[in-house]
Amino acid sequence: MRHPPPDVAEGICYGSSDVPVDATKLDACLATMRARLADRLGDAVPAVMHASPLHRARIAALHLALPYDLPVREDARLAEIHFGEWEMQPWQDVVRAELERWAEDPEHGGAPGGESAAQVASRLAAWLAATRAAGESAESGGPHVVVAHAGPIRLLTAHVLGLPVLGCLRWPIAFGGLCRVTIGADGRGQLVHWNV
Repeated sequence: MRHPPPDVAEGICYGSSDVPVDATKLDACLATMRARLADRLGDAVPAVMHASPLHRARIAALHLALPYDLPVREDARLAEIHFGEWEMQPWQDVVRAELERWAEDPEHGGAPGGESAAQVASRLAAWLAATRAAGESAESGGPHVVVAHAGPIRLLTAHVLGLPVLGCLRWPIAFGGLCRVTIGADGRGQLVHWNV
C-alpha cells in the first residue's frame, strides 16, 4: 500500500526525505486504507506488517497493524529513492542538463549523489529475498502487508512479475492505494490487484 499524502509543497522533489504526512488528510486516508485492506484480505489475517522507515509510511503501517495486533517491521530497503542533491529542491530549480541525462538513462541515471532506479530495485530484491529466506510466506502464516512509496511499489512489482526494471514505471498508484501480488514457491509472481 502506498502511504498517505505527505505535507510538502507541490513541485518539490522529496524522495527519501522524511517529510510528515498531511494532517488534514491523514484520518480519511487511513480509514480508506483500512477498508481497502480488510476488503482485499477477506477472512485472511496478515502475518507481518512491513514498512519503510520514513514517517509517511511508518505512521500508516502502525495504524493498519493495530486491529491485527501486529508489530511493524521497518526496513530502510523499502524507502523511496534517494534523489541526492535534488532532495527538497523545487523540480523547476534542478539543472536541466542533469534532468536530461537522467531522462536518457532512467534505469541507471539519477541525481548527483542519489540512487538510480536499478539501485533501488536491487535493494528491494534483496529485501524480498531476505524475507523469503527467513521462511516467511503467505502459505506459512498469512499475507504480508507492506506500506511503502510509489517508486518502490512499482519497482518491486516489476521484479516479482519478471518485467524489466522500469516495466511498471508509468503505472499509477494513488496515495493509500493497494496493490496485491502473490508469489509462488517457485518465486514467480502474479498481479492480483493494482491501485484499488
